[in-house]
Amino acid sequence: MLLRYFNRLLNGLLFMAMGGVCIAVFPIGPSHEEKAVGLSEVIKKTKPSVLAIASVNPASSPAMRLYGTGFIYDPKGYAITAEHVIEAIKSDGKLEDLHAFFSKGGQFFSIKASLLNSIKQYDVAVLKLEGENFPALTLGDSSKVMEGQDVALCGFPFGTILGLYPATHRGIVSSINPAVLPARNTAQLDNQKLKALSQSFNIFQLDCTAFPGDSGSPLFYPDTGEVIGMVNSAFIAVTKEGNFSTGISYAIPINLIKEALTEKKKS
Repeated sequence: MLLRYFNRLLNGLLFMAMGGVCIAVFPIGPSHEEKAVGLSEVIKKTKPSVLAIASVNPASSPAMRLYGTGFIYDPKGYAITAEHVIEAIKSDGKLEDLHAFFSKGGQFFSIKASLLNSIKQYDVAVLKLEGENFPALTLGDSSKVMEGQDVALCGFPFGTILGLYPATHRGIVSSINPAVLPARNTAQLDNQKLKALSQSFNIFQLDCTAFPGDSGSPLFYPDTGEVIGMVNSAFIAVTKEGNFSTGISYAIPINLIKEALTEKKKS
Protein backbone atom coordinates (compact mmCIF):
# COMPACT_ATOMS: atom_id res chain seq x y z
CA MET A 1 0.00 0.00 0.00
CA LEU A 2 2.78 2.43 1.01
CA LEU A 3 4.87 1.53 -2.04
CA ARG A 4 1.86 2.10 -4.32
CA TYR A 5 1.30 5.54 -2.80
CA PHE A 6 4.89 6.63 -3.38
CA ASN A 7 4.73 5.30 -6.93
CA ARG A 8 1.65 7.45 -7.52
CA LEU A 9 3.41 10.39 -5.89
CA LEU A 10 6.44 10.03 -8.12
CA ASN A 11 4.33 9.47 -11.22
CA GLY A 12 2.22 12.49 -10.38
CA LEU A 13 5.22 14.78 -9.89
CA LEU A 14 5.61 16.52 -13.19
CA PHE A 15 8.28 19.00 -13.93
CA MET A 16 7.88 21.29 -16.87
CA ALA A 17 10.53 23.82 -17.70
CA MET A 18 8.65 26.85 -18.89
CA GLY A 19 10.85 29.93 -18.92
CA GLY A 20 12.63 28.81 -15.77
CA VAL A 21 9.32 28.03 -13.97
CA CYS A 22 9.01 24.62 -12.39
CA ILE A 23 5.45 23.23 -11.99
CA ALA A 24 4.76 20.36 -9.55
CA VAL A 25 1.49 18.41 -9.50
CA PHE A 26 0.78 16.16 -6.49
CA PRO A 27 -1.97 13.56 -5.99
CA ILE A 28 -4.65 14.61 -3.49
CA GLY A 29 -5.85 12.06 -0.94
CA PRO A 30 -6.03 8.26 -1.16
CA SER A 31 -7.81 6.63 -4.08
CA HIS A 32 -10.74 4.24 -3.72
CA GLU A 33 -8.30 1.36 -4.29
CA GLU A 34 -6.03 2.59 -1.49
CA LYS A 35 -8.94 2.63 0.96
CA ALA A 36 -9.93 -0.86 -0.05
CA VAL A 37 -9.39 -3.98 2.05
CA GLY A 38 -10.44 -7.57 1.53
CA LEU A 39 -14.08 -8.66 1.80
CA SER A 40 -13.25 -10.96 4.72
CA GLU A 41 -12.00 -7.99 6.73
CA VAL A 42 -15.02 -5.90 5.74
CA ILE A 43 -17.40 -8.65 6.90
CA LYS A 44 -15.67 -8.79 10.29
CA LYS A 45 -16.25 -5.05 10.73
CA THR A 46 -19.77 -5.08 9.32
CA LYS A 47 -21.39 -7.98 11.20
CA PRO A 48 -21.42 -6.34 14.69
CA SER A 49 -23.60 -3.54 13.26
CA VAL A 50 -26.09 -5.84 11.50
CA LEU A 51 -29.22 -6.56 13.54
CA ALA A 52 -31.75 -9.34 13.62
CA ILE A 53 -35.12 -7.62 14.15
CA ALA A 54 -37.29 -9.79 16.38
CA SER A 55 -40.01 -10.01 18.99
CA VAL A 56 -39.02 -11.48 22.35
CA ASN A 57 -41.48 -12.50 25.05
CA PRO A 58 -40.81 -15.48 27.35
CA ALA A 59 -44.55 -15.86 27.89
CA SER A 60 -45.23 -16.31 24.17
CA SER A 61 -44.87 -19.41 22.05
CA PRO A 62 -42.42 -19.21 20.42
CA ALA A 63 -40.64 -16.91 22.85
CA MET A 64 -38.61 -15.34 20.03
CA ARG A 65 -39.54 -14.72 16.43
CA LEU A 66 -37.28 -13.21 13.80
CA TYR A 67 -38.88 -10.88 11.24
CA GLY A 68 -36.08 -9.26 9.29
CA THR A 69 -32.76 -7.44 9.32
CA GLY A 70 -31.61 -3.94 10.22
CA PHE A 71 -28.37 -2.09 10.83
CA ILE A 72 -26.95 0.57 13.14
CA TYR A 73 -26.06 3.85 11.45
CA ASP A 74 -25.34 5.95 14.56
CA PRO A 75 -23.27 4.96 17.63
CA LYS A 76 -25.98 6.42 19.88
CA GLY A 77 -28.15 3.42 19.03
CA TYR A 78 -30.09 4.58 15.99
CA ALA A 79 -30.85 1.89 13.43
CA ILE A 80 -32.99 1.37 10.36
CA THR A 81 -34.91 -1.54 8.94
CA ALA A 82 -37.71 -2.02 6.40
CA GLU A 83 -41.05 -0.65 7.55
CA HIS A 84 -42.89 -3.77 6.37
CA VAL A 85 -40.77 -5.74 8.87
CA ILE A 86 -42.14 -3.56 11.68
CA GLU A 87 -45.66 -3.75 10.25
CA ALA A 88 -45.47 -7.56 10.45
CA ILE A 89 -44.53 -7.28 14.12
CA LYS A 90 -47.40 -4.83 14.64
CA SER A 91 -49.92 -7.12 12.97
CA ASP A 92 -48.88 -9.89 15.36
CA GLY A 93 -49.47 -7.51 18.26
CA LYS A 94 -45.85 -7.73 19.36
CA LEU A 95 -44.51 -4.20 18.90
CA GLU A 96 -43.98 -3.88 22.67
CA ASP A 97 -41.75 -6.96 22.45
CA LEU A 98 -39.50 -5.41 19.78
CA HIS A 99 -35.87 -6.45 20.21
CA ALA A 100 -32.70 -6.43 18.15
CA PHE A 101 -30.06 -9.16 18.24
CA PHE A 102 -26.44 -8.25 17.56
CA SER A 103 -23.10 -9.99 17.77
CA LYS A 104 -20.35 -9.16 20.24
CA GLY A 105 -17.24 -11.19 20.83
CA GLY A 106 -18.56 -14.12 18.81
CA GLN A 107 -21.82 -14.26 20.80
CA PHE A 108 -25.28 -12.82 20.17
CA PHE A 109 -27.14 -10.58 22.57
CA SER A 110 -30.62 -9.08 22.47
CA ILE A 111 -31.47 -5.53 23.36
CA LYS A 112 -34.79 -3.72 23.66
CA ALA A 113 -35.68 -1.49 20.73
CA SER A 114 -38.40 1.05 20.09
CA LEU A 115 -39.91 2.50 16.92
CA LEU A 116 -39.11 6.20 16.49
CA ASN A 117 -40.74 6.94 13.14
CA SER A 118 -41.34 5.65 9.65
CA ILE A 119 -40.48 6.90 6.18
CA LYS A 120 -43.30 5.33 4.22
CA GLN A 121 -42.18 6.57 0.79
CA TYR A 122 -39.11 4.33 1.01
CA ASP A 123 -40.51 1.69 3.38
CA VAL A 124 -38.00 2.59 6.09
CA ALA A 125 -38.46 2.37 9.86
CA VAL A 126 -36.15 4.16 12.28
CA LEU A 127 -35.41 2.37 15.56
CA LYS A 128 -33.72 3.38 18.81
CA LEU A 129 -31.84 0.74 20.76
CA GLU A 130 -31.50 1.03 24.53
CA GLY A 131 -28.06 2.38 25.40
CA GLU A 132 -25.23 3.99 23.46
CA ASN A 133 -21.71 3.34 22.12
CA PHE A 134 -22.78 0.89 19.44
CA PRO A 135 -20.65 -0.04 16.41
CA ALA A 136 -22.14 1.86 13.48
CA LEU A 137 -21.76 1.45 9.74
CA THR A 138 -20.59 4.33 7.55
CA LEU A 139 -23.22 5.64 5.16
CA GLY A 140 -21.65 6.28 1.76
CA ASP A 141 -22.69 8.26 -1.31
CA SER A 142 -25.06 6.23 -3.48
CA SER A 143 -25.01 8.86 -6.24
CA LYS A 144 -21.61 7.50 -7.27
CA VAL A 145 -22.85 3.93 -7.72
CA MET A 146 -22.73 2.70 -11.30
CA GLU A 147 -24.20 -0.30 -13.08
CA GLY A 148 -21.75 -3.18 -12.87
CA GLN A 149 -20.49 -2.02 -9.45
CA ASP A 150 -19.49 -4.79 -7.05
CA VAL A 151 -21.74 -4.91 -3.98
CA ALA A 152 -22.43 -7.14 -0.99
CA LEU A 153 -25.28 -7.49 1.48
CA CYS A 154 -25.37 -8.98 4.96
CA GLY A 155 -28.54 -10.20 6.65
CA PHE A 156 -30.49 -13.00 8.27
CA PRO A 157 -32.02 -15.13 5.48
CA PHE A 158 -35.05 -17.21 6.44
CA GLY A 159 -35.00 -15.95 10.01
CA THR A 160 -34.75 -18.47 12.82
CA ILE A 161 -34.78 -21.40 10.36
CA LEU A 162 -31.04 -20.86 9.83
CA GLY A 163 -30.37 -19.40 13.29
CA LEU A 164 -28.73 -16.16 14.34
CA TYR A 165 -25.95 -16.36 11.81
CA PRO A 166 -25.81 -13.38 9.42
CA ALA A 167 -24.89 -14.38 5.89
CA THR A 168 -23.11 -12.26 3.29
CA HIS A 169 -23.96 -12.40 -0.42
CA ARG A 170 -21.98 -10.74 -3.17
CA GLY A 171 -22.95 -9.55 -6.65
CA ILE A 172 -23.23 -6.45 -8.79
CA VAL A 173 -25.67 -3.64 -9.44
CA SER A 174 -27.22 -5.02 -12.60
CA SER A 175 -29.43 -2.00 -13.30
CA ILE A 176 -30.44 1.39 -11.91
CA ASN A 177 -34.06 1.98 -12.83
CA PRO A 178 -37.38 3.42 -11.59
CA ALA A 179 -39.03 1.90 -8.54
CA VAL A 180 -42.37 1.84 -10.32
CA LEU A 181 -43.41 1.26 -13.93
CA PRO A 182 -46.50 2.74 -15.60
CA ALA A 183 -49.49 0.42 -15.59
CA ARG A 184 -50.55 -1.17 -18.88
CA ASN A 185 -54.18 -0.44 -18.09
CA THR A 186 -56.29 1.19 -15.38
CA ALA A 187 -57.17 -2.20 -13.87
CA GLN A 188 -53.55 -2.47 -12.69
CA LEU A 189 -53.70 0.84 -10.83
CA ASP A 190 -54.35 1.01 -7.10
CA ASN A 191 -53.74 3.67 -4.46
CA GLN A 192 -50.26 2.40 -3.66
CA LYS A 193 -49.16 2.37 -7.29
CA LEU A 194 -50.68 5.79 -8.00
CA LYS A 195 -48.82 7.25 -5.03
CA ALA A 196 -45.60 5.56 -6.11
CA LEU A 197 -45.96 6.97 -9.65
CA SER A 198 -46.32 10.49 -8.27
CA GLN A 199 -43.18 10.08 -6.13
CA SER A 200 -41.04 7.90 -8.36
CA PHE A 201 -37.34 7.39 -7.65
CA ASN A 202 -34.59 5.12 -8.91
CA ILE A 203 -33.56 1.91 -7.16
CA PHE A 204 -30.74 -0.60 -7.48
CA GLN A 205 -31.57 -3.88 -9.18
CA LEU A 206 -29.14 -6.51 -7.93
CA ASP A 207 -27.47 -9.54 -9.40
CA CYS A 208 -27.29 -11.27 -6.02
CA THR A 209 -30.04 -12.99 -4.09
CA ALA A 210 -31.77 -11.42 -1.10
CA PHE A 211 -33.86 -14.06 0.66
CA PRO A 212 -36.88 -13.64 2.94
CA GLY A 213 -35.51 -12.25 6.19
CA ASP A 214 -32.93 -10.08 4.39
CA SER A 215 -35.28 -7.08 4.17
CA GLY A 216 -33.54 -4.15 5.86
CA SER A 217 -30.03 -5.51 5.23
CA PRO A 218 -27.24 -3.06 4.41
CA LEU A 219 -25.98 -3.05 0.83
CA PHE A 220 -22.31 -2.06 0.89
CA TYR A 221 -19.09 -1.86 -1.06
CA PRO A 222 -17.27 -5.17 -0.53
CA ASP A 223 -13.88 -3.43 -0.36
CA THR A 224 -14.63 -0.54 2.03
CA GLY A 225 -17.84 -1.46 3.86
CA GLU A 226 -19.53 1.86 3.08
CA VAL A 227 -23.30 1.42 2.97
CA ILE A 228 -24.85 2.47 -0.34
CA GLY A 229 -28.36 1.08 0.07
CA MET A 230 -30.89 -0.88 2.09
CA VAL A 231 -32.18 -4.17 0.73
CA ASN A 232 -35.95 -4.16 0.22
CA SER A 233 -37.16 -6.54 -2.44
CA ALA A 234 -40.67 -7.02 -1.01
CA PHE A 235 -41.54 -3.31 -1.17
CA ILE A 236 -40.17 -2.73 -4.69
CA ALA A 237 -41.77 -5.91 -6.01
CA VAL A 238 -45.21 -4.50 -5.17
CA THR A 239 -44.72 -1.21 -7.03
CA LYS A 240 -42.60 -2.56 -9.86
CA GLU A 241 -43.67 -6.15 -10.57
CA GLY A 242 -47.31 -6.22 -9.42
CA ASN A 243 -48.74 -9.72 -9.59
CA PHE A 244 -45.79 -11.05 -11.56
CA SER A 245 -43.02 -12.16 -9.19
CA THR A 246 -39.56 -12.26 -10.74
CA GLY A 247 -37.48 -13.15 -7.68
CA ILE A 248 -35.14 -10.26 -8.50
CA SER A 249 -33.53 -8.46 -5.55
CA TYR A 250 -33.65 -4.69 -5.09
CA ALA A 251 -32.25 -2.02 -2.78
CA ILE A 252 -33.18 1.57 -1.88
CA PRO A 253 -30.24 3.98 -2.47
CA ILE A 254 -28.89 5.22 0.86
CA ASN A 255 -28.88 8.89 -0.24
CA LEU A 256 -32.68 8.85 -0.38
CA ILE A 257 -32.80 7.48 3.15
CA LYS A 258 -30.22 9.98 4.44
CA GLU A 259 -32.19 12.89 2.99
CA ALA A 260 -35.41 11.58 4.53
CA LEU A 261 -33.70 11.11 7.91
CA THR A 262 -32.48 14.71 7.79
CA GLU A 263 -35.99 15.97 7.02
CA LYS A 264 -37.42 13.90 9.89
CA LYS A 265 -34.83 15.35 12.24
CA LYS A 266 -35.75 18.92 11.21
CA SER A 267 -39.43 18.29 11.81
